[in-house]
Amino acid sequence: MTKNIILFLSTFIFLGCTSDKKSKPDHSKTNSTVNKLPNNVDLKFETFLKHFNSDSLFQISRIDFPLKGKELDEEDGKEITVNKSEFRKLDFNEPQKDSSDTNRYELKIKVDGNKAIVETRGIDNGIYIDTYFEKKEGKWKLVTWIDSST
Repeated sequence: MTKNIILFLSTFIFLGCTSDKKSKPDHSKTNSTVNKLPNNVDLKFETFLKHFNSDSLFQISRIDFPLKGKELDEEDGKEITVNKSEFRKLDFNEPQKDSSDTNRYELKIKVDGNKAIVETRGIDNGIYIDTYFEKKEGKWKLVTWIDSST
């Protein structure tokens, strides 16, 4: 399987999306709140994550590209690099109740000081992704992910 197919499949599972459209986000149509952020957006991780989920421009501003992550399987692990031009908006909101069985998952947020992990765990479908955030210079940032989905 080529690197692009693996990246696409991982993103598909990671986002729980139903679209197979593989295109760059159109930021011109995004309802950006970057300039309307509350002063306390970085005080609590949950506040940061709410804005991170809702605004693609804010999301991009909180990632240092290229973003590197790992995809692990039973045989070995592969490092994946995502450039800004390849990036697709992430969504860490709870999944819809009517999600198909193949896309059902639960999210668990663990915060320890200046580090946070969003654990995405599939329900009877093999999704197993940890997304790591770190507070750098007073701002939360997405730093990496590990996809151990089967």
